[in-house]
Amino acid sequence: MAKNETFKIIAQANPASATYTNIFTASASAQYLISTVTIANLAAAEGSYRIALREDGQTLSNKHFIAYDTAVPANDSIALTLGLTINDSDVLTVYASSASIAFGVFGSEII
Repeated sequence: MAKNETFKIIAQANPASATYTNIFTASASAQYLISTVTIANLAAAEGSYRIALREDGQTLSNKHFIAYDTAVPANDSIALTLGLTINDSDVLTVYASSASIAFGVFGSEII
């Protein structure tokens, strides 16, 4: 059976300050390959972020973190090249130290 791969913006979010936010939950109808996550700090002060990938929507724990309290300079952005595979019900969760941090998730959807 042939697979159809589409390159796309998988998710974008500007979460509230100091709040874990689920920005993407994989559907049962596709698999995903996250190639890049961008973190943009829109403030004039340094901030920090966290990124976690939870298999099958498990309760968040230390084993899920990809980045934890990682600094992002003022008025700057970071691009992480990750190559994460995401399957049915996996959840990508982010956290930002301020509401001035935005996330972008880019990759492929495979149906």
